[in-house]
Amino acid sequence: MEDIEEEIAFWNSAMVCYVLGANPPLGVFEGFVKRMWKEQVDRVGLINHGIFIVRFHNVEKRDEVISGGFMFFDKKPIIMKPWVASIDFKKENVEKAPIWIQLKGLDLKYWGEKALFKIISQIGNPVMVDQITLRKERLNFPRVMVEVHLKQEFPELIYFINERDEEVFVFVEYEWKPTLCRNCQGLGHETGICRKQSTQKQAWVVKQNPEKDTKENSKKIQDEEGFQEVQKGWRVRIQEETVISIGNNFQILRKQGNADGNKDKSADRHKIGLVTHFI
Repeated sequence: MEDIEEEIAFWNSAMVCYVLGANPPLGVFEGFVKRMWKEQVDRVGLINHGIFIVRFHNVEKRDEVISGGFMFFDKKPIIMKPWVASIDFKKENVEKAPIWIQLKGLDLKYWGEKALFKIISQIGNPVMVDQITLRKERLNFPRVMVEVHLKQEFPELIYFINERDEEVFVFVEYEWKPTLCRNCQGLGHETGICRKQSTQKQAWVVKQNPEKDTKENSKKIQDEEGFQEVQKGWRVRIQEETVISIGNNFQILRKQGNADGNKDKSADRHKIGLVTHFI
C-alpha cells in the first residue's frame, strides 16, 4: 500500500464515465467535459475503450457533479461513478437509462408536471420536466425525461383519458432511444451491422462445363417438326433499288438526234437500275 498511496491520493477526486450507446474520441469528450465543468476539471483521460476518467480538483466537486442529476452527450445518457482503486472499471450491463422525449400535439392545459408525469408513465418512470417547459418559454412541445428499460418497446403514439372521459392521442418523439444488438447485446448499433457477427465459411463449388451446357441448351431449341432455330449465322441484308436518271439538256445534241430520225426519243434519257443484292 505504501507503494501506491501516492497514486491513489492523486486519483481519489476522479470519476469514471462512459456514454451509453456511443464511443466518442477522447478529444471530443474532453472538450465536452471542459465546457460543462470548466475550471473545476483538472484533466480527462481514456482508460479503456469508450471509458473515460475525469479528475476534479477536489472530491467535493466530483460528488456534486455525480449527485447533480443525469448528464447527456449528444442526447445519449452518460454513466458516471466515483473512481475506486480496487475496482477494474468496465462497461456494465445497464438495464435502465434516462432519455428525453417530446410530446407532439398536446394541449397546453396538460403541460403541468403532474399531468405530464401521468401521461408519460405508460412509457417509463418519469424523472423530470425540462426547465424551459416549466417556465413556459417554449410552446411547441413539452419535454420530459423518463427512465426506460433498454429492451422495452418505444411506441410512437400513446393515448390517455382526459377530464371528460375522452381519449386523447399524443405523438411521442424520442431524442434518443436505445438500439440493442441481438448478436453482441451491445448498444448503439443494429444487429445487421454488428462487427462481431460470424463470417460465412467459404465452400468449394463444382463448376459446370459451359460447352456442355451450350450443347444441351441448343438441342432444346427445336420446333415441333424437328427444325432447330439458327442462333448464329448469316443474315440477309436487302438493299433498296436505286434509279439514276441521266438527261441531256444541251440543245445541239437534241437537234442532232432529231436529224437522224432513226433514233428513238428514249435515247435522250437513260435509266440505270441497281439490282437488289442478297448477301
